Amino acid sequence: MKIPHYQELKQHTGSALSVAREAKKTILFYTGILTGMSLLVSILTMVLDNQISGAGGLSGMDSRSILSTIRSVLPIAQSVILMCLEMGYISAAMRFARKQYADPAHLKTGFRLFAPTLRLTLLQALIFSAILLAVTNLVTRLYLLTPFAEPLWEATAPLLDSAAADDLFSPDLFLPMLPVLAMIVAVFALVAVPLVYRYRMASYRLVDHPWEGARAALRNSRHMMRGNCLRLFRLDLHFWWYYLLSLLASLICYGDQLLPLVGIELPISETAAYFLFYAIYLVIQFFLFYRFRNRLEVTYVTAYDSIRPQESDNSVVLGSIFDMA
Repeated sequence: MKIPHYQELKQHTGSALSVAREAKKTILFYTGILTGMSLLVSILTMVLDNQISGAGGLSGMDSRSILSTIRSVLPIAQSVILMCLEMGYISAAMRFARKQYADPAHLKTGFRLFAPTLRLTLLQALIFSAILLAVTNLVTRLYLLTPFAEPLWEATAPLLDSAAADDLFSPDLFLPMLPVLAMIVAVFALVAVPLVYRYRMASYRLVDHPWEGARAALRNSRHMMRGNCLRLFRLDLHFWWYYLLSLLASLICYGDQLLPLVGIELPISETAAYFLFYAIYLVIQFFLFYRFRNRLEVTYVTAYDSIRPQESDNSVVLGSIFDMA
């Protein structure tokens, strides 16, 4: 089974979304929660930073410890919630693609699948972390054996003789390490990108068949993507404009740090500049998600449906399972 051409997928997506009554409402809820949570976490982080800096002295040690722990937990909690929310949105998009009813309530599906979703996320993180570690070790060892490593040896020799361990993170090491870092990134990309495409359907498979588990979702994704990685890459290229706009929005988010690098200083405080560019980023991201995310996700779900193993007519899709619960 092969992923169809883009025009065929586009036609099916348009047909499916034209009869999806709650599609816009669902993406509005999804995007609103994403935007609101990101803004809330940013504000809470700033408040906690101010509280931590104000709790000085020995008397404030316990308060600083508690506040620092809360500050560290916030992004983790945000990531977990967004992970579940993303799976819930995939569940809704899957029903839209199959011309079944779905509404914002289906966003809760991801929380019902918390355990398998977490296992899938951790397995993927473990796989790519192991690859990165292996690539880093191999490339570094080989690079140090070549004549090109001489500037790096010369830069690290005096630092290794120094008693201060912090000197090992000196900016003077950046330029000598730049070639090996570039090689690590290049080799990691060559190894990791094909794996990314092989496992791209794991989330859809898990949502569609949660009883199979995370490892089965990865395994089935690998089977489905045989001979389809290049086709999915071509499908991604049709949405280059969306990914480019998302990248530009991410760069705008760091405008308060990028503008000083080109000699532009804003007549406002650093905090105000941060929230100004962050608000612009959120507005752009909200527009992109609300306007285009349904089209993208339903297209990818259609691609998944075109290569998933055929099932009997009496099989039950995930949405029906939870509707009966």
